[in-house]
Amino acid sequence: MTELFMTTLGDEGVEALAEAIHNASELTLLDLQGNKIGPRGAAALALVLPSLPQLHTLWLPSNLFGNEGVLSIALVLPRLPKLMDFDISFNHFGIEGSKALAKSIVAVESARGGVYFDDIEGVDLAALAYARAMALPKADTKPADAPAKAQCESPPCADDLSSGSFFVNALRQECSSLLAVAGSGRFLQGALESLGVEDLSALQVLDSSEIDAGLREARVPAAPRKQLSRCLHLALARGGAAETKSEKQVEL
Repeated sequence: MTELFMTTLGDEGVEALAEAIHNASELTLLDLQGNKIGPRGAAALALVLPSLPQLHTLWLPSNLFGNEGVLSIALVLPRLPKLMDFDISFNHFGIEGSKALAKSIVAVESARGGVYFDDIEGVDLAALAYARAMALPKADTKPADAPAKAQCESPPCADDLSSGSFFVNALRQECSSLLAVAGSGRFLQGALESLGVEDLSALQVLDSSEIDAGLREARVPAAPRKQLSRCLHLALARGGAAETKSEKQVEL
């Protein structure tokens, strides 16, 4: 554990720290919030992060990274397989940095079978939703004659999940706050079956009126129906629509 909260390390200080913790393979927490670290320091930190394979918590808020520094961090996030708690808020970066971070975060989640981060701060939510939507598997990605594999421990292996169950699990995580309202979560599986939706590509062929009509046909009560509709529209955040929404976000 390394906590250097508000110690004003600056770029030179973090360069020295990076050298000191190089190959600290058992390090699980690195807290560098509020240390006036700029792009140069972020680049030095990015060089050492891949040597910390057990890192679980990385707190970098309230520094001076800018887009340049954030892009340096984004490049190495996929090399942190155990990372679950990530904060890079208040670092004066825009949507370009947020998109790069979102892509790297999803790369980490995909590599470990779809296990989401416990907490993410500072990344544009629309950019993250878009990146996660793009990572959802298609229905025809698994050959029909694929051999059965041994059951994995929790969390399950991605290869062992059908695209349908993976899609449902991804929706449950992405829409957790929406599905917690009015018991909406218990209607999700039935609603998807009524809509004939097994993956993202099947959802994309439906327009808003078809989604709403399908939820009514599934006899979903009014309050849960509203939450499920919001959840499904969130999953549809892709392409130009998602990017347009992302560009309207103010710089972090």
